[in-house]
Amino acid sequence: MINKIILQGDIQLFNIMEYEKKLKYNSLEKYTDILKIDMSNVGYIDLSGVLLFLKMKREYKKRGIKICLEKLNINILKLFKEVNLIDEFKIKNI
Repeated sequence: MINKIILQGDIQLFNIMEYEKKLKYNSLEKYTDILKIDMSNVGYIDLSGVLLFLKMKREYKKRGIKICLEKLNINILKLFKEVNLIDEFKIKNI
């Protein structure tokens, strides 16, 4: 089963727990094989956001869930490339 969530707003230290709860509820608490995360409404991610995605990826992998990040803006895509995470996630930018 494929599950898709849409994230909105900036992902920063002060709101990281909110995003972590949303990601866990929409993937780990429900049955899914693939989680698609639409990031078209995310303008900025700080280091805590990057670390959150890495943490969630490890948790997803333990449960056999594949993650696909979709519609990243150019700055977030550049950040993932700069910190060598572009190969860690399936990224679909259409």
